[in-house]
Amino acid sequence: MSETNDPGRQTSSGAGSGSGGGPGYGVGENYGGAPSPYGAAAPDPYAGAGAGGSGPTPAAGSPDPFGGGPAPWDQPTVGSGGGANPSPYGMDPAQAHGSPYLQPGGYVPPSTRSTGRTGCLVAAVIVGAVMVLVVGLIVAFVVALGRTSGSEPTPDPPATTDHLTETWLATPQDLSPGVGADTQLGIGVDGAFTGPSFIGGESAWIVTLDDAGSAPFAVAGLDPATGAPLWEHDLPGVLCGDAELDAVIMCVSRDGGAWQGHVIDAATGEIRLTWATDLTSAATVHHTAAGLIVVGDNGPQAPHARISLLTREGATAWSVDLADIPGGESLFSDFLASDLGNSDSDDAEATLERPRWRQLDGGLIMLWSTPGAAIIDPATGTVFAHECRRATVAGSAYYCVTDAGITRHDLDGKVVWTLPGLTLTHPSDISPGRPVAYDESNHAIVGVDWDTGTVTNTVATLAPSSGGFVPGVSPLSSSGSPEHLVVAGGASMIALAPDSDTLAWTWEPEDGGYIGDVYVVGDLLVLDGFDQVGFDPLTGDELWTARVDTGIYRQVVGDRVATIGFEGIALLELP
Repeated sequence: MSETNDPGRQTSSGAGSGSGGGPGYGVGENYGGAPSPYGAAAPDPYAGAGAGGSGPTPAAGSPDPFGGGPAPWDQPTVGSGGGANPSPYGMDPAQAHGSPYLQPGGYVPPSTRSTGRTGCLVAAVIVGAVMVLVVGLIVAFVVALGRTSGSEPTPDPPATTDHLTETWLATPQDLSPGVGADTQLGIGVDGAFTGPSFIGGESAWIVTLDDAGSAPFAVAGLDPATGAPLWEHDLPGVLCGDAELDAVIMCVSRDGGAWQGHVIDAATGEIRLTWATDLTSAATVHHTAAGLIVVGDNGPQAPHARISLLTREGATAWSVDLADIPGGESLFSDFLASDLGNSDSDDAEATLERPRWRQLDGGLIMLWSTPGAAIIDPATGTVFAHECRRATVAGSAYYCVTDAGITRHDLDGKVVWTLPGLTLTHPSDISPGRPVAYDESNHAIVGVDWDTGTVTNTVATLAPSSGGFVPGVSPLSSSGSPEHLVVAGGASMIALAPDSDTLAWTWEPEDGGYIGDVYVVGDLLVLDGFDQVGFDPLTGDELWTARVDTGIYRQVVGDRVATIGFEGIALLELP
């Protein structure tokens, strides 16, 4: 699902929403919108959805909380002199002002159009409306006659009753017999704002246990084939890197006031090494080939937060304070602490509110905490940081949104190019990812040559969703995989072609309901929500719909899909 029910964490099955006076970014800029003299008009997934209307709208001039540039509701629309279009799906990008990516000649105001053509159009509309009314009456009469003469009406399609089969289900009480009814599974083992909910290793899946509202008190391994418990260790306050590497996991726990490091055999649970560290705090951790990166709490206040590397041999290889890193202050924010930017920021403390981990080429790691990112070389301890909203990693490069637009960065942080006037969709929790550019002023997804930073085409028009976690609009989110990527917004989602920024297919739910993120498993693309919907990723053909009984987060491990919630973890069988 695109936004979790836990305000402290989101997963790849969710993108965030936000509004209000935030400093140019939104709540879920994760797992967590992006874009014509470039050819034919863009396909419109909202054709026939209607436009225009009136109603209350956000105040003009509101800052965009989702990534820079004017807010979508500040854009003038046809029929509402410069105000907001009350329906985000009624905006016609060919009728908006001022975008450098529109057709030559730009927008033509209604007052300057040919009055003769307008008159003809009005007459045609009147005649058409009369014809539609007449035809409708005839159809209604025929249908009524048929029903009274004994014919059967075409039945509605059956409601969805299928439920995905659970191969096994493991509850906290199954994994740790004797724990109380309040004991639950932790969602996320590493303290990050988004990312995997558990460690999906080859020989064991590893979760943490906690009592509702408290820090984790134990880490446990279970058999991925059966869900049977394999091992458990009581480790107060435990945090573990979200990956099994070289058959081990690395964790830290707090024994009284001191932090200890642990190297644990993932399959057997054998603790290979435990040692006292010199850490003073631990907020989030990440397991790398070089060891465990540990990010501490603010100390004593922002922009102080220490980043350290613990090796598997029980040593601290290096340690730096973000306050000593140029640009390190960009990782701190008080957006959540100040009630999403709506309360007095003087009373809120800036922290690393939303830390997330991304993998780059060469063993480099990105620590992304909106509105900034730090690039870490675990082997050497080299760290640099800068502003980077909606960070999207792509192996040998990464992309950011800044006040200047979209920027492409080499792995040394150098800006390769800047594309003004555009933003990025909210990226998914995948490494590597795939950037998607978005022209907010015209609700247009835009194709880009990502090597040169050149706009190539308009892909489609897709408006943001209204409402969400807070009043306002929820920006577009992208999810799936680099090969099979979809963008969701409003009541539609579109898929991009595997190897280019071109439209592959569009889809809209029949009930017009909320669209979450998708995940890819094998040759199947699955929309994650209350109903799971399976698609052919190449054609967009809807293959099946079924519901999930357990959990609220889905996680793909190889060719398997697990569902996890506070009450248990289960292995799903997909049709």
